[in-house]
Parts: sequence; structure tokens; C-alpha cells
Amino acid sequence: MKIHKITKSFGENKVLDNFSAEIPDGEITCIMGRSGCGKSTLLNIIMGLTAPDSGSIEQSGNISTVFQEDRLCSRLSAAANVKLVCHKSVTEESIAESLLAVGLEKDDLFRPVSELSGGMKRRTAIVRAVMAESDIIIMDEAFKGLDSATKKLTAEYVLANRNDRTLVFVTHDKEEIALLGGRLIEIKEAKDE
Repeated sequence: MKIHKITKSFGENKVLDNFSAEIPDGEITCIMGRSGCGKSTLLNIIMGLTAPDSGSIEQSGNISTVFQEDRLCSRLSAAANVKLVCHKSVTEESIAESLLAVGLEKDDLFRPVSELSGGMKRRTAIVRAVMAESDIIIMDEAFKGLDSATKKLTAEYVLANRNDRTLVFVTHDKEEIALLGGRLIEIKEAKDE
């Protein structure tokens, strides 16, 4: 994926100013920067949810995403939320195994997600993105709200199941970068560039 001279402003607030980077296919890239520097905006541009003011992105393939908000269907169970994005060939057993692998209990798998804790919802959203049929996995502050042991368990699941797909992970937490490895791209605030 090639990001070429992306500029984006919201009113008078310029969040990205001629930002360029290359994200190698099949590799892990962590994007880091202070709050408000344009990390989430960049992801939204990559996903086509926000148009840049100028610049371009060259990328191909399907994208699955963990947004900062969980964006789950609250009345559906954790397993049903994951099943929504899976290929028909994915079994309920493999979905259950994945949810158990990130620390959910068997009783949690079939309760409405509205009854789950915030951390359980995060992990459900992560499993959903990893199990979706995609070429690129984008995660925006995906481990937010998880304690260190749960972050480690969840990172191990992501690494074991990404199957050489491109992983773009946005964070401001160095511990998370250490867990996932990969290349680091730092975004500086637009006014500093």
C-alpha cells in the first residue's frame, strides 16, 4: 500500500499535511503518534470512509476493521457477530474456538453482546476482523481497555491467525507495538511538519 502526500483538514484544523508512507503487503505496520495527530483520519482515508483534500492511496484488496468503537450488533451474541462477516465455510466450532482463545468463557459466546463487558466486546470485535475474509486487517486502538495479560493473549491470537495478511495497527502504546512487532511509522502533528 502506498500513501502519497495525503493532506486532510477539518475546517481550520489540518490533521495531515503531505503525509506519505509505504505499508508493505503481508507485513505488520504499527502507526503511532500523539492523540489528535491524524492516525484515525488516515485509517478512514485508507478505508474510503473519508476523502483526502489532496494526495492518493494505492491499495488493493478487501479490508476488515476494528474501529475505536466496537460496532457490534448489540442484540446478537458474540458468536453471531463474528459469523456475520465469515465465509459460509467457517464453522461455529471455529468461531467458538477463536473467541475462547482470546479469553471469553463458553457462557459468554451466546449471550447478547449488550450483556458483555467492554473488554469482551473489544475481543469479539478483534476476532470478527481477524476471521473476516480480507487481505488487509486494520485495527484502530484495538486493545484499548484491555489489561496487560489480556492484551498479550489477544495479540498472540492476532499474530497466529492473520495468515500473512497485511496488518495495520494504530496505537499510542509502546507495549502494544512490542507485542505485535513489525514496522513502525510515526505520525507527527501537521503543524510540526
